[in-house]
Amino acid sequence: VLYNKVLNNREWSSVKPKADFIVSSYIKSPGGGTMWVDKNIEQGLNELHYIRSDSRELFNKYFTNPWKMVKVVMRMPTQFRNIIGNIILNDVQGPHPLPLYRPDIYMKALKELINGTGESKLFREISGIDTSTFIGAELGRYFLPQKYSHNMLDSAFNTLLNNPISRKMADLYQFSEKWAKYSKFKWNLQHDMPELDAAIDAIRSTFDYNDVSIFTRKTRETALPFFTWKAKVFAQLPEAIVKHPIRCAKYLALPAAITSYSLDKLNVSPDEWDEVKNILPDYMKKGFLMMMPFRDEQDRLQLLN
Repeated sequence: VLYNKVLNNREWSSVKPKADFIVSSYIKSPGGGTMWVDKNIEQGLNELHYIRSDSRELFNKYFTNPWKMVKVVMRMPTQFRNIIGNIILNDVQGPHPLPLYRPDIYMKALKELINGTGESKLFREISGIDTSTFIGAELGRYFLPQKYSHNMLDSAFNTLLNNPISRKMADLYQFSEKWAKYSKFKWNLQHDMPELDAAIDAIRSTFDYNDVSIFTRKTRETALPFFTWKAKVFAQLPEAIVKHPIRCAKYLALPAAITSYSLDKLNVSPDEWDEVKNILPDYMKKGFLMMMPFRDEQDRLQLLN
C-alpha cells in the first residue's frame, strides 16, 4: 500500500530524473522499470527496511560508541580540528561557498546561536539540525537519552558516558557543528537562496550524518566507526573540485607553500629536511605534512600533520 501511494503521487516519484530525486531501490514502475523518488522519501524507506540486530546493538553499546566518545568527543584537539574542518568544508561546498575571509559571518552566527536571535530559531525549525550532526545521528541514540544502569558493566559505562564532563564535551561538539551549519545558512540567505534551500545546503555542506545509506549505517556500527565522514567526503569532494577547483586547489598547495617558506626562514638544508622525513612514522609521511616557521625552546623543528 505504501509503495503504491508513493508510486501514484507525482510529487513523490517520477519516471524521469528530477532535482532532489534519486533512483529508488524499492519503488518500480508498473512494468518493473526504474523510478526516481524524492530523496527524503527514499531515506524513510531505508529506515523501514533497516533492522538492527541484537549483536550490533551490543557492539555499539559497549565498543563502537564508547570509542567514538573517547577518541572524538572527549579530546579538545579533535574538537578544535572539527571546527577547522567544518570551516574548510563551508569554503568549498554548495552554490555559494562561505569564504575564509568572512569571519564576521561566523562571529555574528555565534552570537545569534548563543542568544537565540536572528534566524537561529527559523534554522532549527526547518533544518532538523539536532539530528543531522555527529552527536545527534550517531551518539544521540546511545549516549544522550540512554542510562547504563542494569549491571556492573552498564554502571561502568554510565560513569564514562553520562557524567557532567562528558555531557559538556558532547554539548560543545554539538554546538560547534550547529555553528558551522548556521553560519552557512546565513551566508546562503545573503545570496537570496530560499530559506529551505539555504538550510538543506547548509546541512549538506558539513554533512548530514542522518542521511546515509543502509550500507554506511551498518558499516559505521560495526567495522569502521568513523565511516560516515569518509563516505560523505568521497561522495561530495569530486563535486566540489569540479564546481570550485581554485578553492579546493589552495588546500592542496598550502602544505607545500608553508613548508617552503619555513625551510627558507629556518635555514634548513634539503639534506636535513630529508633526514627529518625519513624518521617520521608512515601515517605522517602519507598525510598533508607541513613544517612550521619556528622551532621550540630546544631548537627542534615543528611539524603539523
